[in-house]
Amino acid sequence: MKDVLHKLCNEAGLNNITYLALTEDSQLSTEAKIFSTYDEGWTNRYQEQKYHLIDPVVVEGLTSILPVDWSKLTKKDKLTKDFFGEAAEWGVCENGLTIPIRDFAKRRAILSVNTEMNTREWNKYQREFVADFTYLSYLIHDDVIKNDASISQEVELTPRETEMLRWAAIGKTSWETAQITGLTERTVNFFLTNACKKLHAGNRVSAVAKAISYGLISI
Repeated sequence: MKDVLHKLCNEAGLNNITYLALTEDSQLSTEAKIFSTYDEGWTNRYQEQKYHLIDPVVVEGLTSILPVDWSKLTKKDKLTKDFFGEAAEWGVCENGLTIPIRDFAKRRAILSVNTEMNTREWNKYQREFVADFTYLSYLIHDDVIKNDASISQEVELTPRETEMLRWAAIGKTSWETAQITGLTERTVNFFLTNACKKLHAGNRVSAVAKAISYGLISI
């Protein structure tokens, strides 16, 4: 994942990219999963000191539904000033953007991009690419959870939903599946729709892909 983030930084003209996910889905937990292009010394210190509990970028990002512009964050209290002062010593630039992420299991994560561009350049840049950053954040998050074996335990498909996905996985249409199973086409679509909702998938193709990656079905 770090190699991917470094490559994205180079291609996007950014200084650093960080992905952070909570290990618990209800409150700010004492542990967080972090992949970052920042100096390894800073990343290690950040995790050791559990800075995600006080980092305004993380706190705001995990509770917001819209991208968080770092320049709009309040940095008046001493704890926050000291944190940003130390971060700057490790090469964390002033301008950045944090994208909130929510997944089908209600887990929370963020993707933060950081740059040394001046404010004028950065404002223009983020207006142009904020949609791309948002799309990118979900692609990265999806890749992370695909490799997390515990995710599949969060999704509970009924036997019928699983069966319909299996038929869809081998290319059967709803009508064909209805003929095979003895159900109506409307009922087949009902089970597939339910499966899509549970898997947080926009269509049956995406639902099949996720179900396979989570080990819920096989073909």
